[in-house]
Amino acid sequence: MTILLLSLEDAFRSRLSEGFLGSFHPQLNIITSGTRPLSEIHLSTDQLLYESFIMSSKRAPQHVEKWRDQHLDYLLILCEQAEVHIPQWLIEQASQVRKIYFPTLDKKLRFETDADTFRKLRDTIKQKMFLFFKELSAIP
Repeated sequence: MTILLLSLEDAFRSRLSEGFLGSFHPQLNIITSGTRPLSEIHLSTDQLLYESFIMSSKRAPQHVEKWRDQHLDYLLILCEQAEVHIPQWLIEQASQVRKIYFPTLDKKLRFETDADTFRKLRDTIKQKMFLFFKELSAIP
């Protein structure tokens, strides 16, 4: 089963989501990408994963175009900005992919730098990924 976690920058939400989903079920094929990826992951991403006893993938953010020819079973859209910028090929593939919208970041918090705010976001992402995992586990 292949799951694409789509965010705007592939630097924070998608990486935390990947870490949690992978910890719940290591055999899932989880890929992350952004519609407008940064050149490196957010500084707090590794620390927040480490605090949850999860290793970061350390991979540079990737553009969603990299996965154009990849078969997908699920598309998890992790923020409103990513949904606005979804490429046409992915929209066309949407009829064959289960698309789930998982907004995980309040617009007002987008530019926060407070560690406690990031921890709350991490915990929200963990909860949403666990609910998704439970849904996957219920599928025969």
